[in-house]
Amino acid sequence: MNTSILSSNRRSGLLATFAIGAVALISARAQADDPAQVDQVTISSPTVNVVGRDSATGSPITETAKTARIQYDPATLTTNSGVALLKDSVRESARKLCDSIDPFDSDDGACIRTAVDSAQSQVDAAIARARSTANG
Repeated sequence: MNTSILSSNRRSGLLATFAIGAVALISARAQADDPAQVDQVTISSPTVNVVGRDSATGSPITETAKTARIQYDPATLTTNSGVALLKDSVRESARKLCDSIDPFDSDDGACIRTAVDSAQSQVDAAIARARSTANG
């Protein structure tokens, strides 16, 4: 694989950290402010940008933005199995999101880890809300 493509993938992972963190913060705040909003966790990747050109072919090297939303039932988060199901859904959605961006990327799972890690605060907040509501 061309090193310029690998560099693009590395930059994509780094930008994903910032983009996903911002989405997580905005989504968590919006859910807290609007209880009628659908309960969901949001993961995303960087925006589409041409970040350079492949030195061998001249073709553009781009970063792609995608978002996935995982809906959940707050009542299920009062059990350990419900929490495990939500976490599994987040991991699977992150895998699909990252695979759809570049199915041939050999970044050893960095995109998936970044997406899952950045969604963790949303998952934790959802669990805390569900359990505090259930306990009165």
